[in-house]
Amino acid sequence: KVRGVEVNVSRKSYSTQLVVMEDENGNQNSAPPQNEGFLIPNIFTLTILQVDGGSNLSIKVWWS
Repeated sequence: KVRGVEVNVSRKSYSTQLVVMEDENGNQNSAPPQNEGFLIPNIFTLTILQVDGGSNLSIKVWWS
């Protein structure tokens, strides 16, 4: 399960993390992704905007 992603491009930084919410019964659920996110449990997508040609990308992914 992906817990978080951090991407650094030139002077920009993008990050996301799994947010756990509790419902009315106290059960914990993952927040639904918006725009990017989980396709199926073992595939995660993230869109990175405005990357210039020749830029170096630094990508960190946390999972369990």
